[in-house]
Amino acid sequence: MKKIIRDNLINRILHCGKLREQREEYRRKKHLANAAPAFLQAINDCDSLMTMLSIHKDLWGSGFQNGNIGPCDTGMFRTKDILTMKPEEVFLGDIYGIWTHEMPFWEKHKMEPLGANGFGLDEKMSLYQIILGQYRRLLCSNVETIKRQAADYIFLYETVNP
Repeated sequence: MKKIIRDNLINRILHCGKLREQREEYRRKKHLANAAPAFLQAINDCDSLMTMLSIHKDLWGSGFQNGNIGPCDTGMFRTKDILTMKPEEVFLGDIYGIWTHEMPFWEKHKMEPLGANGFGLDEKMSLYQIILGQYRRLLCSNVETIKRQAADYIFLYETVNP
């Protein structure tokens, strides 16, 4: 974690740029901490991959960004920019013995049941629900992590600058 300097007269004179950066970072972290609950609710209420993709783009555009939910040539999100990501660039699967496919594949196989498996899952459960759950867990866990990091920064900033 970055060192926070106290906002006082001496530091305003000697470190005005650093103080400005800190205030901006504090403002960004407050935004993330305040926006996280609504995003988490939207993710948990989501019932389609296409809606989840829209939420993902909104998250990214709102500053919820890290390597786990960002672009990667060989990862889940094979795009140059999350904000312009298309369904064909989202690859989900590789869980419970399910092959990885792009989002349109899963949309076409919405009603297909999982079938026999060695994971103790209900064989009547749809593949789509499993894949939607994978996307949901990925976004939720990363929003929670970003929210926690923001809260840590806010606490530190407010401790140094009461």
